[in-house]
Amino acid sequence: MDFTPRRSLGTLIGAAFLLVLLAAAVGGLSQLNVSPVTPLIILWVLLPLISLPLMVVVGYRLYGLWTAVYRIDREGFYLRWGLAHEQIPLGQIESVRLLGDAEAAPRPALGWWWPGCVVAMAEAEHQPAMEIFAGNGLGEGVLLVSSHSQLLIAPADPQGFVKYFTEATRLGSLQPIAVHSERPAFVFTDVWADRWARTLILVGAALPLALLAFVGWRAPGLPSTVPFGFDAFGNPAAPAPPGRLLLLPFMAGVLWLVDLSLGAWLYRGEDDRRLAYTVWTIALAAGALLWGAVLHLMSNA
Repeated sequence: MDFTPRRSLGTLIGAAFLLVLLAAAVGGLSQLNVSPVTPLIILWVLLPLISLPLMVVVGYRLYGLWTAVYRIDREGFYLRWGLAHEQIPLGQIESVRLLGDAEAAPRPALGWWWPGCVVAMAEAEHQPAMEIFAGNGLGEGVLLVSSHSQLLIAPADPQGFVKYFTEATRLGSLQPIAVHSERPAFVFTDVWADRWARTLILVGAALPLALLAFVGWRAPGLPSTVPFGFDAFGNPAAPAPPGRLLLLPFMAGVLWLVDLSLGAWLYRGEDDRRLAYTVWTIALAAGALLWGAVLHLMSNA
């Protein structure tokens, strides 16, 4: 039987975070589009530079919340939260209990979580360590203790969860299952251990960062207006403030971020790893093309 967490509070707060970050990124990029090169331009650069990666993090947390499922059958307990998976045979679960009204809920450690969407380790000392996968209602959570882990979950119907667990335990197992624990970090650990993947990702990241530094270094010495873009015949288009050239490194950075995420997703499957390499190579090609565009526009300034 499947149980799900309450999602309303976590979704509202996460959506608010996304809107604030999106507004900051759009505001910074729009100012780069029209502003002259002054010390204030550092702020317009930092706004999208910080906001866009944070939007990916918040978006993944919301994805995890909306895919979250706690499942029990007569074989075991299963948890899915985004790319995190947990599978524990019922026979290895030592206890399942509701947190009492008088019992303080464990405090999540600092991390990328917010009320209504809590994925974190417990701040207190626990042996073994306690992980929290909860939406609304952390104080009414259910604590599962096994021989190798402690999980604090928060199904929308905690009493129903405990009752069904008791019934499944009484039925007994028909086909024993293995313990399985998987967290998103395994994707990036495997990618980082792959020499070709690591090289493609690092070079792909270096291209937009180096382009951003190059444009920032050259921009103060450029005329008050520079050509930006090309017409249908490949000639430089109408002039614009030199700060607008900073949009091109951001375009390269966004493409790299999208390709990094897509490639990491594909890399999970052995059969899809060539596709992952191809996606990361596309980021290199895009970065090189935008480097060429910047150099060409500057040469015509």
